[in-house]
Amino acid sequence: MKIDPGMINDLFPFLLFSVIFTVALVGSYFSLKKQKEKMRDIALKLGLEFSETDPLSFMGQGKPVRPIYHRPRDAGFDLQGLVKKVAAGFSPWRVAGKYHGYQVIIRTEKKDKKSFTVVQLLFSQSLGMGLNIAAGNLLSKMGKNIFGKQPVGTGNPELDGKVYISGQDEMKIKYLVKRSEFQQALLSLYNKYPGIRVDDQGFTYKEKKVLTDLAAYQKLLDSLSGAAKAFAQ
Repeated sequence: MKIDPGMINDLFPFLLFSVIFTVALVGSYFSLKKQKEKMRDIALKLGLEFSETDPLSFMGQGKPVRPIYHRPRDAGFDLQGLVKKVAAGFSPWRVAGKYHGYQVIIRTEKKDKKSFTVVQLLFSQSLGMGLNIAAGNLLSKMGKNIFGKQPVGTGNPELDGKVYISGQDEMKIKYLVKRSEFQQALLSLYNKYPGIRVDDQGFTYKEKKVLTDLAAYQKLLDSLSGAAKAFAQ
């Protein structure tokens, strides 16, 4: 069979794209697999639980549960099993559990094609103040100037220069932020992790990469759990 050179030229861009896409896909698969292995080990050492989201779970929503099907060994090539295995390789992971008595959730998220690690440590109960604490950046200063909204001051110039504190129940918030143990804990926390946000539920921290370092997690969680004690009423 004679091959038409013109057809090869026409198909070349598609073939090149297919090869590059396949290589990138395989690379991503093994990179994520390695990442999950590290996070599974980190979860174990932190006393937390590692889990993965079933990427095909949406297919079973609203349908009756079927009996478990056991595929015969001599049934030939298992395409469905291969698809599930590959899809599971790309499923997002999650680490959760109790750390020093506080509920912790660790996950990843993507924004503008960049991956972030999101770490949350929740208070034992909601503060019920409508509290919002964030780094005192340009955006918060602009909001203060445009809308005339003043932050709740702590009386600590160093801390007031680092964070922007606001909320609904200002009386309770003012009482909270005047406490010296609260000021010391918050100042120490924001000196180490200026990107942290605090609300009624707890702390949320975003790392601008996928964090897979045990020591970094231990340092972060120890800092968060230590600071959480200062929020206790």
